[in-house]
Amino acid sequence: MFLVASMATVVACKKDDPKPEQPAQPQDRSEMLANTSWQSNLQNTYLYSGVEMLLDLNTTLDFIDRTNGSMFMDLNVTVPSMPSYPGQNTNDSFDFTYTFDGTNLVLTQNYVDEQTGETESWSDTLIYDSENETIMYDMNDQEMEEMFGTDILVFERIR
Repeated sequence: MFLVASMATVVACKKDDPKPEQPAQPQDRSEMLANTSWQSNLQNTYLYSGVEMLLDLNTTLDFIDRTNGSMFMDLNVTVPSMPSYPGQNTNDSFDFTYTFDGTNLVLTQNYVDEQTGETESWSDTLIYDSENETIMYDMNDQEMEEMFGTDILVFERIR
């Protein structure tokens, strides 16, 4: 019995057996996003010091090529109870590099810290939903959640 078990072990460990398969690496699917634009819009009524304000946040993601893109955020604030108030408009944009595996979209921004003058890096992961063809970005921003009732941007493809 021992001899049969030993022979089975030797046969199972033949030198010409293929090496165990390595775990599959996520494929780079960045070309799926290249030359596309995506837009998200959040609107909400926000009460500040007893004054009702209308908030409108438009955000655009532009994927310029397979590795580079830009994000543009435009916030408009109007006060319906004060028609003569011109409202406020604030916008900001930044460039980023990205990687995309078909589900996870990682944006990375390099910037210079205004206080230290040092180059810093920021990175965040967005999720692509292939069924609905949307990109979801959870900004983890408490102030934004208070103002809009959410801090999640859902982007739909516009180009």
